[in-house]
Amino acid sequence: MSDSTSTLRRLRVIKKSTLDELAALESVKQVCDARSSLADLKRSMRDSSDDRETISEVPRLEFFITGHSKMAEMAITERFQDPTNDS
Repeated sequence: MSDSTSTLRRLRVIKKSTLDELAALESVKQVCDARSSLADLKRSMRDSSDDRETISEVPRLEFFITGHSKMAEMAITERFQDPTNDS
C-alpha cells in the first residue's frame, strides 16, 4: 500500500510539472506569434502609416508581449526553483 501511495504521489508531481511546462511553452508560443504579428504590422505601417486600426494594434501587441514574456519567464524559472522538482 505504501508503494502505491508513493507512486501516486510521484505521478501527481510529474503531472503538475508537465502541466506547468506546457503552460510555459504555450505562453512562449503566444509571445512568438505576437512578435511575428507585430513585425508584420510595422512593415505594413511603412506602406500606410495612417491606418488607425494598425496604429492602435501596435501598443496592444507590445503590451501583450511584455506581459506574456514575463509570465513565461516566471513559469520557466519557477520550475527550476521548485524544491519538489527532481529534474
